[in-house]
Amino acid sequence: MAQAAGPAIFPAVSRADPKHGRWILPLVVAGIIGFTYLFVTALPPAPVAPSDTTVASADTSEPPRAATSTTLPPAQAAFLAAVDDLASRTAAMAEEAQTINTNYDDDTANSADTNAAFTDLVARSEALAAEIAALEVPQRATDVWAGVIQAATEFAAAAAAMLDGFANQPGSEGRLAALDQYTTAAAAMAGGFADARPAITG
Repeated sequence: MAQAAGPAIFPAVSRADPKHGRWILPLVVAGIIGFTYLFVTALPPAPVAPSDTTVASADTSEPPRAATSTTLPPAQAAFLAAVDDLASRTAAMAEEAQTINTNYDDDTANSADTNAAFTDLVARSEALAAEIAALEVPQRATDVWAGVIQAATEFAAAAAAMLDGFANQPGSEGRLAALDQYTTAAAAMAGGFADARPAITG
C-alpha cells in the first residue's frame, strides 16, 4: 500500500498570503551582512604608534623609517563610507515595508496609520534613490553604480506602487505584488553595494 506523502519541505507560496513577501527579506539582510563583513575586513590596519622609549646606540648609522600608510584617498574613502550608510538604510527600509504590510494585514494598524506609513516610506525611498543617483562615484566604480541607480529607481517606484495598491486598488494583490518588487529591488541594491567595495579597493 502506498504511503501518504509527507508535508512538502518548501510549501508553495500563495500570492493571497499577506505574509508571502517575508521570504525575500532574509536575502536582503544576508546581503547587507555580507557587505558589512567585507567592509570591515577590508579596512586598512591601524598604523603602529612609535615607542616612546629609545635605546641609546653609539653606532646608529641609519635614521628610523617612517611609518607607511595604506589608507585610501579621501574621495574613495568617503564614497565607501556613504555606500555603507546607504546599505544600512536600504535594508532597514525593506524591513519596514514588510512590517507596514504585516501590521495592516494582522489588523495591528488601522487604515489611516497605514496610509501615513506608506506615504512616509514613499518619500524616503524617493529621497534615497535621488541620493544614490547624485552620489559622486570614483571612476573605478561607475559601472557597478549604474546598476545600483537602476535598482534604486525600481525601489522608489515599488514604494509608490505599494501606496497606490493600498489606497486605490481593491484587495491586497496589487499592494503585495509591489512589496515583492520593493524587496527584490532592495536585494539588487545590496548586491551592488557589496560589489562597489572591491571595485574601489581591488
